[in-house]
Amino acid sequence: MTLNVVKSYFLLRTKVILSYRMTALSGFVTQIIFALFKIFIMYAFIASNPADSPMTLGATITYIWITQIFFSIIPWNVNWDEMNAITSGNIVYELTKPIDLFPLFFSKTLAWRFGSSIVRVVPIVLFNLIVLPVFGFQEYALKIPDVKYVLFFLCSIFLAYILSSMITVFLYSITLYTIDASNFLGIINSVAFVLSGTIIPLGFFPEIFQKILILQPFKGIIDTPAMIFTQQYTDLQSLGFMLLQVAWIVIFYFVNQRVFKIGMKKIEIQGG
Repeated sequence: MTLNVVKSYFLLRTKVILSYRMTALSGFVTQIIFALFKIFIMYAFIASNPADSPMTLGATITYIWITQIFFSIIPWNVNWDEMNAITSGNIVYELTKPIDLFPLFFSKTLAWRFGSSIVRVVPIVLFNLIVLPVFGFQEYALKIPDVKYVLFFLCSIFLAYILSSMITVFLYSITLYTIDASNFLGIINSVAFVLSGTIIPLGFFPEIFQKILILQPFKGIIDTPAMIFTQQYTDLQSLGFMLLQVAWIVIFYFVNQRVFKIGMKKIEIQGG
């Protein structure tokens, strides 16, 4: 049942996104410009003292492109259709469906995350593989790793989508306990950007913070896949960090199950 829901909402979301071609185009252009802006900044930063940089220039450039290609995976936002359903009371319609609320919300969120990414992945990759080399800017382009690391990356990014969706569903569950969760969402949004590696790679943070950054859940959303893709991890390290992704998925799964179960007992629907 859950797989059918994922498939249905994924296809629906994809059709909706592709119907807004200008919006998709503007999003693509924005990601390109923002990526190049960050690359030039990091280029100047690393070139000034390459010996002290935790990553090579090529790896850093590829890392930045990965963060922009999979920008939609970051749980910095929520699907307001789902959020408004909770705050407005329209969630009562979801309760009539023959599926528990948690797997329903998770399925829709996972489909939403996948669908939002589909318009970015192919155009930005083609821009890197074709446009930049043609104009002589191949040093600023995405570098494709060995096949083994591509396979590791695909496994890790798949886990990252599940983890991101679990975190997003947790944000929905908090709304069951409060009338307005906007302040809480604002904090999580900022934290997600910083701790996922979207602003700067986590390896560039001071050494004193590295142990904490490695263990926190947001690393598994983009930093882990990006570090694998840039071949910064050995095979054993890649598998270890993917296991950490799985661990956080399991934790959020049980937390969400518990929070939704308690929240549904407290929910009140007002109206005639």
